Amino acid sequence: MKKITRFSLFVCLLISVFVLCFASCDNLRPSDQTTNTTAPGETTIPPDDLIRPEPVEAQGLKYSVNADRKTCVITSIGKCKDSHIFIPEYIDGYQVTSIGNYAFKNCVSLISVMLPETVSSIGKCAFEGCSSLKDILLPSSLLTLGKYAFENCSLLTGITLPDSLEFIGTGAFKGCSGLTEITIPASVKEIEKDIFAKASNLHTVYYDSSYSSSSNDFLNMDSIQKVVFGGEIVPEFICKKCDNLTEIVIEDNVKTIGGGAFFLCSSLTEITIPDSVIAIGYGAFSFCSALVNVTLPSEITSIADSTFQNCSALTDIIIPDSVRTIGMEAFLGCSSLTSVKLPNSLTSLDYGVFRDCSALTDITLPEGIVEIEDNTFKNCGKLSSIIIPKSLTTIGSWAFSYTSLKTIYFNGTEEEWRMIQKKPGWNNGIRNYEIIFEADSEKENGDITETNPSETTQTSSVETK
Repeated sequence: MKKITRFSLFVCLLISVFVLCFASCDNLRPSDQTTNTTAPGETTIPPDDLIRPEPVEAQGLKYSVNADRKTCVITSIGKCKDSHIFIPEYIDGYQVTSIGNYAFKNCVSLISVMLPETVSSIGKCAFEGCSSLKDILLPSSLLTLGKYAFENCSLLTGITLPDSLEFIGTGAFKGCSGLTEITIPASVKEIEKDIFAKASNLHTVYYDSSYSSSSNDFLNMDSIQKVVFGGEIVPEFICKKCDNLTEIVIEDNVKTIGGGAFFLCSSLTEITIPDSVIAIGYGAFSFCSALVNVTLPSEITSIADSTFQNCSALTDIIIPDSVRTIGMEAFLGCSSLTSVKLPNSLTSLDYGVFRDCSALTDITLPEGIVEIEDNTFKNCGKLSSIIIPKSLTTIGSWAFSYTSLKTIYFNGTEEEWRMIQKKPGWNNGIRNYEIIFEADSEKENGDITETNPSETTQTSSVETK
């Protein structure tokens, strides 16, 4: 009896030591483990209407414990065999804060994933090559979406980026050929290049962010047909060379359209720019060869260089009274432009503004214009008449060369006309035009032949030769 009692005590002692050792080992768990348990305390149950079929809580995921010994990173699918998985907020007592680089790369059986609200980052190539992935629920805590995170997830048809997201890495949705539309939330502060490269069916983008960068031509894709801008800025070059873009919606809180934003969008036919816009960057609509109708905002003060360069289908445009300057070559090559209404606030016409506008027949320059720069109306082959204000002080070289000018109406006297500085070659290539001096009702004829560009024609332009 005594023997048995001693043996029992020994067994109890042995069990106690084993329990203590097990507890100690658990506290000193290595940094990479395979999960076998769920969150401690309460069990988080995913809503059954978010991802169908309802995902199951993941078992067997491999993870790495962070230096704080409180949080962890999912490093791979480990022994998990589920196609529809729900990653809990806690695994083995550690809070899940991120999905690591390459964690689920090439998990071809994965169909749907629900991430917990504790996750703030998704690493590089985390879901790359998950060719069966159709649905993923991103948490409202997500801040960072790493490079190539969903590359070649070809069955991913829709994804909602949370309002917390701040960073989207290069090629994040590259090759997501099932993606048709997406919203870039206002929270996004940085976007790297080619985030939608080879997403061949993406046709609609809602861009609510105000982030802008000169390298952000990430919508440079043939598939894009519609873009809605809801942030304060339309980024530079954002839709550069979008050949099939037919619809642009600029909401009334947008203040700036960046340079080259719609450069070479050859299918764009019309655009209405709301009155909230106060600045349009250089070349914003250049080479939009199908653009016919443009409505400019009422408060804009300038039209930048090359804004509508080579918009060959543009037939007419009304420039608001708020505009004081029109930049260099702003309408260069607008070969269908027949009429332009210039505002009274305008003070100058920059270099080559209407050069090669071959359909332009007549134009009135408002009182207040002081200078017509070089090449302003050069090669406007149908320009037959123009009204020039007496405020003008300078006509640049080649300003009216190779036009069809027959009549120049000058709102001043002959003496005031002679006082205007006319640079060499200003009238090269035009013949038999007349100048009518509105101030004294006098008319003089000139038979002007092409002159050497270095020869001044200030006097001979109104005298019979």
